[in-house]
Amino acid sequence: MQPITLSPLHQAIIKALLYADIFNHPLTANEIAEFSSHPQTNIQQVEAALPHLLAKGLIFACKNFYGLKAYPDIEKMVADRLIGNQRAEKILPLAFRISKFIGSFPFVRGVLLSGSLSKNRLAADGDIDYFIIAQPNRLWLTRTLLVGFKKLFLFNSHKYFCVNYFIDTNHLQIEEQNLFSATELITLLPTYGQLLYPKFWQANNWVKQYYPNSAPRPYTHLPIGKGNWLKNGMEWVLNKTIASRIDKWCMQKTIKHWVKNYSAQIEADDFKIAFKSTPYTSKHHPNQFQKKVLEKLNEKIANYEVVHQLSLNSTI
Repeated sequence: MQPITLSPLHQAIIKALLYADIFNHPLTANEIAEFSSHPQTNIQQVEAALPHLLAKGLIFACKNFYGLKAYPDIEKMVADRLIGNQRAEKILPLAFRISKFIGSFPFVRGVLLSGSLSKNRLAADGDIDYFIIAQPNRLWLTRTLLVGFKKLFLFNSHKYFCVNYFIDTNHLQIEEQNLFSATELITLLPTYGQLLYPKFWQANNWVKQYYPNSAPRPYTHLPIGKGNWLKNGMEWVLNKTIASRIDKWCMQKTIKHWVKNYSAQIEADDFKIAFKSTPYTSKHHPNQFQKKVLEKLNEKIANYEVVHQLSLNSTI
């Protein structure tokens, strides 16, 4: 049997659906266009290409969603997604209020929603994840203040206050430049720091290698992030005293804690990625989600090519 030959656009559509399939997340035609790796893809092109893939049995549709699983699985996936969408829409106003509260902490310059909520979906047991941009040389102090608040006042609950990724304003470019990072980055939802978000987006224009059709999220409605008198006063006092020394101490203590609790369970190279720790970056991903997703994607691509006797010309 001769392998099926697909156009670059057809391949890009399937690869977008393969990535989403890892999360049992069917996509609309608009979303497929956004997540297409084929340059200058628009909704009209996607809608014109979908019938061919449907007729070949390479993809499946339910309502206005597309995926790789046949009935009844795709029907259940769509139903689950719609419930998750409704749950996300209900919780978003709270997430924006919490973002504004996070923005009131000393040295916080920008806040963005990450994780599933940034993709307009939330599981019943899902967390609200925040991506924080801090003032240079104050990142670890900022992180410690936020984590301390969570432990003291929220009893260490992650549900509404999960702060697991920090960068500073002098290092806006994300260093791990791969498909996973690009997907997370283009879906980040800015909630605080109007003037900083376009700079962040520009610093990460490398995502166009993976998603050439992606665009910034709306941001002109956001708080500028100047801070109130209490925040500004606390920053002035800390800057005039021992803020730099406290920041270094917080970094050392946090890394020591992570090494003690996780280094025996994770290989050294993986540990450096899952717990990325520099003066300008802090990442706390003990489940090694990035590695698992990319491995799963390569597995799905290989299986799909074998089952359908085609080549997607892609290794992530």
